[in-house]
Amino acid sequence: MARRRRSSVLPGLLRLVFVLAGVLVLVAAIGAGAVLWLVDPGRFKPEIEAAAQRALGRDLVLRGRVRIGYSLPPTLVAEDIALAGRFMALAAA
Repeated sequence: MARRRRSSVLPGLLRLVFVLAGVLVLVAAIGAGAVLWLVDPGRFKPEIEAAAQRALGRDLVLRGRVRIGYSLPPTLVAEDIALAGRFMALAAA
């Protein structure tokens, strides 16, 4: 009884797809790591403060360090924050 010979094209094509997907994931991970390492989020303090002032209607002052938190969803971590309360805003006016 003769055995059927399997086609060798499909496993080779499947291997190529997996290798390309792995290379794509690796390049994306290296790119994300480079962005996290090279970008200083502290330089965006004025923009963050202005956006918070527009959204809240109160002054936000970032006195401390601003950094990127390492977690699954990207986060900004800020230390030593001052948010003007209503009383402070009225007293200054």
